[in-house]
Amino acid sequence: MKAKHTNQTTYPDDLTDPFSRYLLESYAPIILFLNKSLDILYTNGNLEGFLQIPKALVRANAYKMMDRKTAMVFEDGVRLALSSSKVYEYKEINFSSEQEEKIADLKFQRVDLAAVDKLMVMVEIQPLKSKDKKVKQVAKISKEDLINHRIQYLENSLVEKEQQMQLLVSKLEVTNEELESSNRELLANNEELQSTNEELQSVNEELYTVNTELKLKHEEVTLTYNDLNNLLRSTNIGTIFLDNNLKIRKFTPAVRYHFDLVETDIDRSITSFSHHLKGINLAETCRNVFDKLKVFEQEVKDKTGKVFLLRILPYRTEDGKIEGLVITFIEIEELAKTRAAAYDEAVKFKAIFNNAPSSLIFTNTDGKIVLVNKTFGDYSIDELPGQNIFSLLPKKVAKTLESKFKTLVENGTSDFFSMTLPMKNSKTYHFKVDLIPILGEQSNKVSRVCLSINDVSEDIANVEQLKKSKEKYLSFMENARHQIALIDKEGIIQEVNYTRYSGKTRVELKGTSVYDELPKSEVAPYKKAIAKIFSGGSHSEITFKYINKDKEEMNVTLIASPVIINDKIEYVALIGHPIGD
Repeated sequence: MKAKHTNQTTYPDDLTDPFSRYLLESYAPIILFLNKSLDILYTNGNLEGFLQIPKALVRANAYKMMDRKTAMVFEDGVRLALSSSKVYEYKEINFSSEQEEKIADLKFQRVDLAAVDKLMVMVEIQPLKSKDKKVKQVAKISKEDLINHRIQYLENSLVEKEQQMQLLVSKLEVTNEELESSNRELLANNEELQSTNEELQSVNEELYTVNTELKLKHEEVTLTYNDLNNLLRSTNIGTIFLDNNLKIRKFTPAVRYHFDLVETDIDRSITSFSHHLKGINLAETCRNVFDKLKVFEQEVKDKTGKVFLLRILPYRTEDGKIEGLVITFIEIEELAKTRAAAYDEAVKFKAIFNNAPSSLIFTNTDGKIVLVNKTFGDYSIDELPGQNIFSLLPKKVAKTLESKFKTLVENGTSDFFSMTLPMKNSKTYHFKVDLIPILGEQSNKVSRVCLSINDVSEDIANVEQLKKSKEKYLSFMENARHQIALIDKEGIIQEVNYTRYSGKTRVELKGTSVYDELPKSEVAPYKKAIAKIFSGGSHSEITFKYINKDKEEMNVTLIASPVIINDKIEYVALIGHPIGD
């Protein structure tokens, strides 16, 4: 039975919802609004005794609020009402609870509300005690009909389910065949993917190895880059890197001493900047180096007079390509001063070396001759370098020299010795040799030995001659009739022939003062007379009183005569005898 709809009526604002509006039209009976799942959407009236509120209620569902039999009635009524526009009525339905049992007639009617976008069923509960209003087109259903309806519904549902199952089985078989075909394709694809995966794994291992190598190289490059940057920032050597167009690629802070450069000047041509160097056309020189690929090196000075070593060389890559130029400015002010000082010393040494009266022979610590200034023995200057000094000497002399070499090299102390060498002219020469150690600049050890060799043959001959003269002189003194004494400027007796009057021996008198032998009254005139001789006076007679060993006073007359050696008065000879002798 279709529900009749009356014309719309205007209601107050608080009664404009569709549920309230419909209940007012139906005289507000006990009403439930349910969906097909028996969820309660809306209620009206007292439901106590008809529905049981379960524990832990999550949502309001009528199925959970009644026993199984009553719930089956509600399921069937909702199903029928949703499938038709009729009103379905169920008579004498029992609602059992723990407190009481109620009997009511039920009416199920589909409701279509425009404001609610869902289908619902309105269930009207009419207790049997009340008088029911008659409803048009009411289909009365007994309990037997309810059971038959239920069985018919279940049979229809079963047939429908079997048909659906058959359809699903057919679809499943088709799907299964498709799945088997897809599975075979997937197996083939899986095998391909397995092979591809193995290849990818191999490639991945190679990539991992390459990545590790690249990582190590990157770390090395980073470390090298950091080292290079720190070196460029900390070095005192001014350096400019130019590209092939002579544009600045990089420079060190020290180069600002010569050029007024800032970081923004990178990629500008070096020809755009002035510098503080004298006598050098830097741009032209750079082009020449770039054209000829030859290193340019020259000492230059700046405006303050400081000396720098300017070096320009091609910038070569690892594979030998020329990618620009490198300009360096190395301050060599101290080196220039040292070099000038060394040059002066070398000039002085050369002058001394060439004009030294001694023969100078420089050898290494093994005796090999390195440098000589004069001939030595029977060997000329050209014959000596490269020879061993020990091989030029007699065995005995060479052995002595080797021993002194060894001591000198170990201790670093000077030494000397004398040697006698026979020459080709059948003459024998005498030499005095001074051994001088020369220390190395770095090791502070003996690296060279200088032999200063002096020919003392003439001196030895003179000494021999003096010895002979002395012997003659002593013989003369011993045999002279007069007493002779030799005194120096201080009056010290250097020699005396005999002591006839003093009572002392010659040994006792030598080294004593002649003035100690005179009376005090005679000392002053005696000194005056002696001083006159030393100041250039000629022979003079000195007369004085002398008290001998026997306490006898004697008058003594001495002749004072100057003794000249090398044009200089070195001594005074006193020759005398007692007066009346």
